[in-house]
Parts: sequence; C-alpha cells; structure tokens
Amino acid sequence: MRHTSLMPSAQVAYSDLLAAVLTATVPDRGISYFTRRVNERDYWYLQHVVGSDKRSLYLGPDTAEWRRLIDRCKQRQDEDRPARTSRKQMVAVCAASGLRTLTATEGRVYEVLAQAGLFAAGAVVVGTHAFLHIGNMLCVRWEKPAAQTLDIDIAHSQSISIASPDDEGIQGILDEAGMGVLPVPALNAKHPSTRFRLRNRDVTVSLLTPMLGKPSGKPVLLSGLNAAAEPVRYLDYLLDNSQPAAVPIRDGLLVRVPDPARFALHKLAVSQRRQAAFAAKSRKDIAQAAAVLEVLNDLRPGDVIAAGEAARLQGKRFVNHILVAAKRLDDGLGMLVREAVETPQQAVPKLGGS
Repeated sequence: MRHTSLMPSAQVAYSDLLAAVLTATVPDRGISYFTRRVNERDYWYLQHVVGSDKRSLYLGPDTAEWRRLIDRCKQRQDEDRPARTSRKQMVAVCAASGLRTLTATEGRVYEVLAQAGLFAAGAVVVGTHAFLHIGNMLCVRWEKPAAQTLDIDIAHSQSISIASPDDEGIQGILDEAGMGVLPVPALNAKHPSTRFRLRNRDVTVSLLTPMLGKPSGKPVLLSGLNAAAEPVRYLDYLLDNSQPAAVPIRDGLLVRVPDPARFALHKLAVSQRRQAAFAAKSRKDIAQAAAVLEVLNDLRPGDVIAAGEAARLQGKRFVNHILVAAKRLDDGLGMLVREAVETPQQAVPKLGGS
C-alpha cells in the first residue's frame, strides 16, 4: 500500500479551491502604500509585511498617475477581500478532508515566490514537493517515507523575468520571508550557488533548469532572476505540459507542477542517472514513480501512454533509463510503462493479390 485514497469530498474541495485560485489576484497579503516627504516633496512607497519583518520599496514621486495606479491597487484589494475569506474557508475544508498542506515555513517561501511572480512567469515545482501536490490532485495521501522532504525544488527555463527587490534576485525574494537566507556553497568553489537555506531552518530552495547541448555541471545564469540554476538533463520533459495546482495554505496559492504521468516516467529515468553514492535517492525516485503510476493505472492509464509518446521524443537513452528502472516495479506497473514507452511495432502489410 503506497497511498490512501481520500473520500470524494476531498476531490470536490480541491477542485473548488483550484477554480478559485485560478481566478484570484496575485497574493497581496501584508501589502500597503504610504507617502514619505523628502525636501518638501512626497514620494510613494510600498510596505510589505511578512511575519514581524517590514520592508519598504520605493515606487515613485507623488504624481496624479501614481495616485491613480495606487487607488486601483487598493480597490482591487478591497474587492478581493470577500473572495480571500471564501478561499480561506476552502483551504480549511481541504485540510479537514485529508489533503496535504504545508508547514508555516514552507508556506512563507511559496508566498514570497508567488508574490514575486515566479509561478506566473512559468516556474514549476518539481521534486518531492511536486509529488505532494500531485497527491492532492489525484485525491490520495502518500505514505510518509516517500513524501518526506525539506527541499523545495523550483525549475524554470533559461529565460525568466520577475520582480525582485533591489535587483537581489532569488536571494532577495527569499529574504522577504523574514527568516534570513544563506547561499549553500557549490561543490566547485568557482561556481555560484544554486541552493539557498533559510537561516535556522532545515528548509532549502534549489533552482533547476534544463540542460541543453553537451553535458555540463556548470550552473546556468537565469536572466532576469540574478541567480544561477543547476542544469538537469531531461528537465524540459517535465516543464512541457506542466499543470496548475492549488496549494491549500492561508487563502490558497496557485503554482505549477509537472503532468503526473510525466513526473512518474521522469523519476524512473532519473533513478538510473544518479551516482552510486545517492542510491537512497534512487530508491526514493522509484518509490514515488511507482506510487503515482499505481494511481494512474486505476484512474487515468491513458495519461501514461501519452507521457510515453512524449518520452520517445527525448531519445533512446531516456527511454532505456525508464525501461531499466521499470524492471524494479511490480509486474503490472512494469508492463504499463513498457507498453507506454516502447516503440509500437509497425503493421506489416499482407502480401498477395486478389
């Protein structure tokens, strides 16, 4: 037993929350506007409160244009207030139905990333956090050993543009969570960090991006984010056809996660690419893939076939990794994977005439 199926009411609760966050405005909790007089002239600032920390961001001089813009933002906040209250109630129903929520620390990280526009710009949650969100999407709760994690992995293509405070990039964004951020040094001292740890917390945020061209372990600079990301082979397979997902925290957040079937096949492939020193992670990859495939085999086997067709476009090596890992699955799941990724036999025309 790799999972526990939740009651149908959980799926209804999740669907309601997803529909609500899809039409919600960008999170603006803790945001206010004020003027500051300098040399007999007023200037507008935005104040952002996260926890007990307050940050001020300069907007511009007090002009009629800025006043109109700020008035529209305030009006939007007022109009969205009843909707936020409704979404908070939906989040409570999701939690009571058994759907996976986040810790307070994880929730703050997600919130500041959303406020900076990271998810709106196309960033995708991958890794074990994606596994947890996929469980909510499929209305199941995973067993703890396969679901435990302290890392938040965020993947994006090599072109991204978001709003970051004072051009500090991802470190400045995460610092908005009010807990302090420490870059985790790369193994190669000449390389920039691609991972950031929250001060006095065991939570880290890692940046990933597809590896394009020849294999390289050199971090890739993400334009517009002022940060480097670890290049990962076949990550483009996950980013393509990613899906919106609702995160049941506070008044709900909208993120993007991989297609569940692609997530499972990618996990199988990745399990075979890890070095021997990371055998435990390889076993975890296969366990997560098996858990997702087991649910899809019952509910949406066609999704696995579609993911297999897309996997063949990645090339023979990717498919071979999947097939090798599939040997470690139960017979039924292994057959499902093989049927999905192996090249269909071409029909042989019959010879002879009339």
